[in-house]
Amino acid sequence: MLVQKFVEEVRTTGEWSFILFDKTFSHAVLKRAEAGDFRVQNNFGGSVETSLEPAPALVREAQRNVKSIAEDLTYARVDGVEIAGELCLMEFELIEPVLFLKHRELAAQGVYQISIDPPSYNPVSHFITVKISGATEIAILFPVDISKVVSVTFPTFPNLPKELRSLLTKSPGVFGFENNTGDALYKALDDIRRGGVLNIARKTQATRLSNDKSVLSLIKAIRELRGDRFFAFVEKELREEVKHSVNTGLFHEVSGSQHHLPAQFVAFSPAGSFKTDDHFGNLQLTFFMKGDECVADIDDAGGLGHIFQVLKNHFTGSPTHPYNIHQILVKHQHLDPGYRFNLI
Repeated sequence: MLVQKFVEEVRTTGEWSFILFDKTFSHAVLKRAEAGDFRVQNNFGGSVETSLEPAPALVREAQRNVKSIAEDLTYARVDGVEIAGELCLMEFELIEPVLFLKHRELAAQGVYQISIDPPSYNPVSHFITVKISGATEIAILFPVDISKVVSVTFPTFPNLPKELRSLLTKSPGVFGFENNTGDALYKALDDIRRGGVLNIARKTQATRLSNDKSVLSLIKAIRELRGDRFFAFVEKELREEVKHSVNTGLFHEVSGSQHHLPAQFVAFSPAGSFKTDDHFGNLQLTFFMKGDECVADIDDAGGLGHIFQVLKNHFTGSPTHPYNIHQILVKHQHLDPGYRFNLI
């Protein structure tokens, strides 16, 4: 049972409902109770007013409340009352809210759901607000249909970031690519591994610690490369700085129970797992220690289905492909790993 203090303004001035799509304000209605009652629902005699516009400050507060929710929201309704010029939040309606769409038709703009199925990408669906006149322009980034990628154009070794060139040069023992370093190692990698290492390098280069060093600069040598992660010897300083960064909000501690070292790493013990607070394309560092030696499982897979609003069943149960991690980094974090797809 949930008990709320009675708010007199519900009876005297009414209750606002703010409707948002993709966390963007669309429209609002004011619900009023019948004289002598406090219930604003129409089955109790309540009414809905559409001629009144909420104060901009109330709209901003409704949007701020919705944006505090980490998950993507296709739609949301925020109910509250105005008290002394501020929005007093009553409740969120996120599951099956009444969105007052018939009242939206009275407004200048319209809300539409569009579904797009481009030939070389996976289909997506978006809610958009269409202007009453002129063109409504939106930019949509699509997740790549991996089966349509015929080749990938990668930067040459001399054009890689300096820190990545240095790391590849100091990594002679990469599993399956032993005795290759630098340019030779980079050229020996298959496209998926090469794309994966460029994704992680761009993300770790952009993730800067409190000592102003990047995560990438504290990786000593890669020992195994997979598409969405790599295992590497790292400076012990990296683990200490990441632990410290929990206090600044850059990382938060998470379970590392699903992360295990390959067989080549013997007698290392778990030493904590940490993830950045990005909603999509986050970076997870899972540490293992043996004496003063420190190894990290560095993983950047996360958030594909929600960030693109992909239509159902296209990625259910599938791991995030490095090429779509590329798209997540570009769209959500404006980080360009530096390679391009050539599609059918």
